[in-house]
Amino acid sequence: MEFDKTIQLIQKAYSELGHQMGYRFLLSSKNTFSSDVLFLNLNPGGSTIHPEHPTDSYETGPAHLTESWGNGLAVGMSPLQIQVQKLFEELSKKIPCNRNLIHESLIAYFIPFRSPRMNDLHEKDKSIKFAIELWSEIISTMKPKLIICLGDDVFKNVKKLFPVVSAQFSTKLGWGEITADVYKYENDCRIIKLPHLSTFKIFSRKECEPYIDKLLTEATKDW
Repeated sequence: MEFDKTIQLIQKAYSELGHQMGYRFLLSSKNTFSSDVLFLNLNPGGSTIHPEHPTDSYETGPAHLTESWGNGLAVGMSPLQIQVQKLFEELSKKIPCNRNLIHESLIAYFIPFRSPRMNDLHEKDKSIKFAIELWSEIISTMKPKLIICLGDDVFKNVKKLFPVVSAQFSTKLGWGEITADVYKYENDCRIIKLPHLSTFKIFSRKECEPYIDKLLTEATKDW
């Protein structure tokens, strides 16, 4: 699906469903729309639209590196931004000849419509249904090799877009009973299911390092 058509669909659904808190789609450039790597968070949080945050795409570099999130935090220094930066640093070591992975990956919200919390999302069921249909079209065109899902809510909806799992790898992460998974599909796509990195800062925890290494090695095997 073309980027411009995707934005038109989002704007149309935003209006028809009666959303009022704004939308945000990509946290990366629209040039990443054909990337091999897709990173999905659930939906934009908060209840207000930041006047300096673009809604469609981010053309001056990944928002996890170039925006200030939170109250008075320096650019790129919110806890979630730091975790995502570290994730891509580690992942880039596993993919041959790729050291700018965060700049080249498609980074987006699965549901583009803003809400303070998921339970507060206006027309929640219809918004999720729209997101599933939207990403079905995008992924069928994009054909990513790797999809990274941040949290269970993203994963349970993304997996609906794929056929039967051909293999699964699961590992604890050195943080209690918290786990992460790699799902492999017959079309050669892999999905990583991660706990939400706002809560579980696994990429800053030394005890997690060997488990993360195994997870990312499995996700990129035979790349």
